[in-house]
Amino acid sequence: MPYCRIIHWYIHKTNLNIGRVFIKVGNNDLMHLAIIQSIFGPIPSYMKQRSKFKTRFNSLPKVQPQKQLYQIIEDQDLLDLLYLMFSIDHHHRINCKQILEHKFFQKLF
Repeated sequence: MPYCRIIHWYIHKTNLNIGRVFIKVGNNDLMHLAIIQSIFGPIPSYMKQRSKFKTRFNSLPKVQPQKQLYQIIEDQDLLDLLYLMFSIDHHHRINCKQILEHKFFQKLF
């Protein structure tokens, strides 16, 4: 089973078990970006400067405070994996090989 299906299955099962939505999404791209920043932290300034939409970063909508992942997910290995996978800065994001070698998957197999 590919890792994305495992994560989807795990998150889906976790949502059912705790009765909560993993991440609430907005209704447009700027809202999505604002929600992502509220969970995973701000977009690095070098990324904003290189973006053709850099002026739009200053006008991100205000969003309701989101629960942080550590408040939703108890498994520390999964939490570590998700933060590495969803890192906004691509220099810190792990690749597919690293994902499959992560300790979260090592304990599953």
